[in-house]
Amino acid sequence: MGWVASLGGKVQPKTIKSYLTHVHSMHTDLDLPFSAVESPIVQCLICGIKRYHGERDRRLKQPITLPILRQLLGQLRPETKAEDVTTYAACCLAYSTLLCCGEFISRSGTFDPSLLPSRRVVQFIPSFENPTHIILTLPASKTV
Repeated sequence: MGWVASLGGKVQPKTIKSYLTHVHSMHTDLDLPFSAVESPIVQCLICGIKRYHGERDRRLKQPITLPILRQLLGQLRPETKAEDVTTYAACCLAYSTLLCCGEFISRSGTFDPSLLPSRRVVQFIPSFENPTHIILTLPASKTV
């Protein structure tokens, strides 16, 4: 109860429920009892946090459609800027392989090759000089 209450105002009520679900899952995996998720008192506490602090508006995430991708790529200058080449390639790869943003973009600003795709995870078939397709091996994914 104290931990849930301490989260009030710092994170969204939905996030608190998510945290509890993860803790419950961990306990289940370790064969430990954990009934706080279903506890009416905890649910009332989360409801009270929601009433007191409210919920922030969430930014609507739109899908990247082909016209939007073309418009985005039209703003890049891969022929003159090296960083635009990388961005252009990442956008095309992400679009064509249906990747989620978190599977190819780092929010922290630091690149971790154990989590994000890099050149080493792309295999050109039959060769780099004359490719007909590629094999992309994701280092990590939220869905795996």
